[in-house]
Amino acid sequence: MGKRWKFWENWIVMQPERYLLRLQIAEHIPPDIESCLDIGGGDGKRYRQLFEDRGIKYKSLDINPDLMPDIVSSAESLPFENGKIEFILSSQMLEHVLNPLDCLREIFRVLKPGGYLLITVPQTNELHSEPFDFWRFTNFGMIHLLETVGFSIQASTSRGNYPIVICQMRIRRWIDSFNPYQNSKFLLFLYPISRLYLKISLRLDNIYTGWASQKHTLGWTFLAKKLD
Repeated sequence: MGKRWKFWENWIVMQPERYLLRLQIAEHIPPDIESCLDIGGGDGKRYRQLFEDRGIKYKSLDINPDLMPDIVSSAESLPFENGKIEFILSSQMLEHVLNPLDCLREIFRVLKPGGYLLITVPQTNELHSEPFDFWRFTNFGMIHLLETVGFSIQASTSRGNYPIVICQMRIRRWIDSFNPYQNSKFLLFLYPISRLYLKISLRLDNIYTGWASQKHTLGWTFLAKKLD
């Protein structure tokens, strides 16, 4: 008898971080680009369809060959000549490199004049991918790094306020505590709860918009351009 199908097999615990990342990346894709290099994109499953649905050629690059990326390489030593890449996506990767400024310089090097970098970074996040988890970034720090390299910042967006931060931290702690993807009974519980909690937190995020709430955010999304 074949494997018995379970109706919850494709369920995931909804995390505000991943939900908002996808929305922000989709919103900030520049018009009229033909290709995307996703640096730190693993197997590419998270964002490949987002680009291919728009007719944009997509390739993932990652240092870990076990993740089966299209290109195996370090982000700090990219296997491309100067000025060859049209558009680079780097989502939640920069915290995992020892020298973020050197990594951004390498990205700048391989971009074409007029090319774009769409980069997301964490400000508030649990430890992950230990021991290769080195940094957290404020918007002020990222502006300094990007402008030091030579980028012109076209747009910047924070990822949620205080209600979203609290929601993410709680859901992430549930995932780490109960391992729902290895224990179906916890997945059956957390799947609907996480979705309801996210909806409530998104509503609260739109209500509590004062400075005290805005000082707390999951992270930042920047669209930066290499000027001609």
